Amino acid sequence: MTPEEALDSLGVSSSLMTDEESKELDEKGFVRLENVLSKETVTAIRQRMDEIAKEEGADAGKELHQEDDTIRLANLVDKDPLFEILISTPRVLAFIQHVIGSNITLSSLSSRSALKDKNSQGFHTDTGDPAIGGKFTVCNSAWLITDFTEENGATRVVPGSHRFERQPDSEMKDTTADHPDQVQF
Repeated sequence: MTPEEALDSLGVSSSLMTDEESKELDEKGFVRLENVLSKETVTAIRQRMDEIAKEEGADAGKELHQEDDTIRLANLVDKDPLFEILISTPRVLAFIQHVIGSNITLSSLSSRSALKDKNSQGFHTDTGDPAIGGKFTVCNSAWLITDFTEENGATRVVPGSHRFERQPDSEMKDTTADHPDQVQF
């Protein structure tokens, strides 16, 4: 099955986004979607992530990336079918398709849980090179499974930075510092 056929079989189409949402995504580089998962699903995912973190202990996340002051888990889709909803939700896939087209490949499904009162993750891109001329090769979805707060290292983004055509460290001396235009989820 081709990626296009897989997306079609899931019912993925641009009709799953409003004009306002697609405009926000194009302008800001992100859009917030609420209530994509049921409360029961969120609870089940959170519980399973806690179990995996306990099972893996100090080895948690080593398949992809470990980081001080965080609990990282990697390859979640390989660890429980419960996580498949996070890679197959048609509405979310419609936004990803809007950004990078239909040739979607899953790179990873991982989690990053900052420990309370630790430093924020530095601003970064998830690709080695910035997108030049709006040709994006990566699109992420962040699923907020627990409350995001400043105290627990909530994700920070700079609206419009997807069009900067440079890496954050080329404009910021300290990428863990606040950016004047940042938005914290």
